[in-house]
Amino acid sequence: MIPFLGQGAPAAGADAAHFQALFELATNGKFILDRERRVRRANPAAYRSFGAPGRELIGLPFAQLFTPASQAALDQAFARAVNPSNRPAPLAAEGLTLEGSPFPLEVIVSGSGVGAAAGFEVVVRDLQERAALLRALADRAEQFDRSHRDLREVEVAAAQFLEGPLRQLATQAQELARRLQGKLDRETGDFLTVAQESSARMEGIVAGLITFVQVDTRGQRFRMVSTQSCLDGVLQRVGPTLREAGATVGHGPLPDVEADPDQLGQVFQQLLVNAIKFRGTDAPNIQVLAQDQGKDVAFAVRDNGVGIGPEDQEKVFGLFHRLPYSSRAPGTGVGLALAKRIVERHGGRIWVESTGVAGAGSTVWFTLPKRQLVPESPPAARVAAPRTEEGFNLAGILVAHRLKELV
Repeated sequence: MIPFLGQGAPAAGADAAHFQALFELATNGKFILDRERRVRRANPAAYRSFGAPGRELIGLPFAQLFTPASQAALDQAFARAVNPSNRPAPLAAEGLTLEGSPFPLEVIVSGSGVGAAAGFEVVVRDLQERAALLRALADRAEQFDRSHRDLREVEVAAAQFLEGPLRQLATQAQELARRLQGKLDRETGDFLTVAQESSARMEGIVAGLITFVQVDTRGQRFRMVSTQSCLDGVLQRVGPTLREAGATVGHGPLPDVEADPDQLGQVFQQLLVNAIKFRGTDAPNIQVLAQDQGKDVAFAVRDNGVGIGPEDQEKVFGLFHRLPYSSRAPGTGVGLALAKRIVERHGGRIWVESTGVAGAGSTVWFTLPKRQLVPESPPAARVAAPRTEEGFNLAGILVAHRLKELV
């Protein structure tokens, strides 16, 4: 609290002028009140806050500057201020301009002076600017959320728009191959095989894209999940792939976490399948580990595969990103992006550690909170795709252009 005249400040000279300047130039409103709580002095900031330029505040009852709803709290603040042992504390209140318009304030009341000079000092912080800023931030957040929903609608529409034609294309290619079996020359047969493989891959990409864009809207509510049971279920599902590759999978103790069980299983499955796809010359050896990090658990999936170079360790989690040596391992470029989105939905993060040396392998880490701090909202209804032909055409063109580059 800056001392004013009458509260221990020098009565005259340069120091008095200094305190007077501080009082006048303060950015917050400052009042000096007498013991009856009438305004004795007010600085320019106080006049600005209460809309009183050219009008007089001096002599007004201080209570007149506040709404009736704030009176009881103000009375308590003044009662506390009478006792000098009580530390002044900020109080949220609603002020009234001299025109009668309410506005938010923060008020600090303290006692000043002794004897006949006893009274109060009050600092008021006008919160109108902060309230306007909060409203602007809320508006921007709503705008961002609306744009996010619109983008999801386009993504889902694009994927659903392409899903049917691609399935039809794959079916027709298979039927054509069946009918013409043994009747085609080698080059034409190769063309037909490429068409079948490309349509199958495009189907996989679209299916992965639909799963990717629906992570937030189609997920289950979070609940306590046995990570051990979740991993056991994944190992059962990918068992044939593991046996075919001659892979071994070991794990340490795995703690329970609050999560979407199906999505957690998708993360483990994607990381295990990737470890098989990008194996080295030795049989795959995969270890699943967990580290307690206080409020979080850090999980690791470690392999002895070909590794990932430093230049690709961030890119690998991008949608449709494929590593330089990915041509020998079938895939859609969606898997690790899907894992990242799921982890981020749970409030965690995911990254990879690797020297990039073949045989040294990679370790993919991801963190999950033990308990979710923010309650999960119910899964949203299926996002409706745009109904106009133009909407479908635009969505289809956007994704089809990207698929053309991939296939």
